[in-house]
Amino acid sequence: MACDALADPAEIMYIAVHERARGLGPGRLLVQDITDAVTDRVVSANTDDDAVDFYRRLGFVISDGETDPRWPDRRRYLCRLFPEGNSRG
Repeated sequence: MACDALADPAEIMYIAVHERARGLGPGRLLVQDITDAVTDRVVSANTDDDAVDFYRRLGFVISDGETDPRWPDRRRYLCRLFPEGNSRG
């Protein structure tokens, strides 16, 4: 996992879990570590169809993201988790 917890919003830049561990909770725990560290700020991640449901299940608000020039034909999503009690920042 790569993240910038000092940025505002905090950003998850990359997260990966071995396929045999998917669904067992390590990804959720990694995200929880970030959200525990930045309780007063939005946490954001940019992703595609492969992981958007993962973020949705964790309570992230999903919106259309910017096209990534590395993958111009892939739909991208901006996933944002707002501080507790604040659903829109």
